[in-house]
Amino acid sequence: MIPSHFPVLSLTGMCSIQIAIAISNDPEVKAVEKKYKIFDTISNKKGFHWFLTREDERCIMWQSGIPSQLQKRDFPPTTPRARQPQCYCDRDITAEFEYIWRSKELKQNILHFDEWNNLVLKKISSLSIPAKYRNMLLSLVRYIRLEINKWVWNHREILRCSEEPTNFHWKSSGKINYEETAKALIRNESLDIKTRYALASFYYLKEDAVLLRSKERKTLGEKSSISYNYPFLEVWNKWVKEGRDGTIDWDNLADNRTGFNSTDGDLSLWPSHYRLGLRTLFTKLSRVKKIQWLFYSIRNETIDNEEFLFCLSQLKGKHGNLFRTHPFRILGYFLDWPLQCKFLEAAERLWKFLSGRMFFFLLHFIIYQKILQKWNDCDYFQLLENFWNRSPMHLKACIELKNIFQVVMLAIDCGDTSSFYDAKIVKYCEHIDFAFHFPRRITVD
Repeated sequence: MIPSHFPVLSLTGMCSIQIAIAISNDPEVKAVEKKYKIFDTISNKKGFHWFLTREDERCIMWQSGIPSQLQKRDFPPTTPRARQPQCYCDRDITAEFEYIWRSKELKQNILHFDEWNNLVLKKISSLSIPAKYRNMLLSLVRYIRLEINKWVWNHREILRCSEEPTNFHWKSSGKINYEETAKALIRNESLDIKTRYALASFYYLKEDAVLLRSKERKTLGEKSSISYNYPFLEVWNKWVKEGRDGTIDWDNLADNRTGFNSTDGDLSLWPSHYRLGLRTLFTKLSRVKKIQWLFYSIRNETIDNEEFLFCLSQLKGKHGNLFRTHPFRILGYFLDWPLQCKFLEAAERLWKFLSGRMFFFLLHFIIYQKILQKWNDCDYFQLLENFWNRSPMHLKACIELKNIFQVVMLAIDCGDTSSFYDAKIVKYCEHIDFAFHFPRRITVD
């Protein structure tokens, strides 16, 4: 059964989050982050859609038939495509990858990230926290800073600046409480009325919106209204004009807000803020619209794991073919804090829907985006081993025919990040095309 409720953290987990929030607010930590823009290029998306729809590099050596229960898309193609590079089976990969590694090691952002890490570890050490918790706390501070950056990004078109508020309302899980933070900002009279009205509107706080719109019109006049700045609020604005007694078609509002009903115009900005006010909007939608909204959100990775579980709980088991359509995107939610403890439970429910290609991507993601990015909010070595041991034989058979198989076996046998990454095959397979490819005729040591 897929869990549909966010877990309650242990006392250690909740205390760790509070410490991480305090350190993340340290002026020196924030200054280093801001100076080097450390987290500005880190995406909140995992790239599932990209990998599912991309074209693979071909393999000239693969002549065998596709194993039973697997699909052609689980393997590199044998037919060449236009302008495709030479097959890995015939390339001198040593020189190619050595150049990539040297370039990567010299990148300034990696050096700056190390400086930030060392500073955070220094702050943690000053608190006399036992050594076994320090790396976990470092990961949680990084998680908190990424959570703040995501909030700023989602509100960039409303607040019109990249500065974070001085005070966030936090949940015990380390998630920002979007609703309570928005209410606090709406009450903040140092913000202009247009911004406060926009916040009330995007969070569906009608009482506040009606009051602020009235003040706005008296102060700025109708033509200066925020109503003219956000076409996504067209339906909402009409409702607010009717005052407190107006009725609203929530499905129509959702279509207008998300762009589902748009055939023209630039919709590149709306995914950043259409999810705001989710806990109000989603509960008002029809079941059909809820499923449509959730399918889009999962496919485009616009909601996080807490929001996903909230939406799932509202469907009360009537989620159509959601699990069949998006099994590995759903599993991806359980690789993020604090749902890792439920990952294997979710996998048991979704094995039958996973293709070999999806299984490969999940393994690659755990190794290269969790283990080798030094996320210590979970024992990912142990999680990887358990995930592999419980996986169906046909999925294992798919991986055994790929370069990444050697990496998976090394990770299971090793359990230590530093010695694990010393192996050349681990470095080679960071390149996802090489990892997806069939092994070379000469094994890489």
